[in-house]
Amino acid sequence: MDSYAESARQDLLELVAALVNGDRWLCAGAGAAYLGQMPKKTFLAFACQPGFPVALRVGKRRMWRKSELDEWAERQRAAQARQRA
Repeated sequence: MDSYAESARQDLLELVAALVNGDRWLCAGAGAAYLGQMPKKTFLAFACQPGFPVALRVGKRRMWRKSELDEWAERQRAAQARQRA
């Protein structure tokens, strides 16, 4: 298995574990999968924007709380709905 496929597999396993166990910390790959199977690069671009949840650095990894990603996504959805109205 190539490194990309292995990384994607690991991200998926982390996502499933986080979803099963409630509010957990997600790495960028798992956060990207959780928010809608977006590319990790897109997730990290969102992470640089004001208003995006602040990551916790754990060693070399950045981690985001799942509940904060939920809140951010809901704010994004509400803002889009207001723009359409």
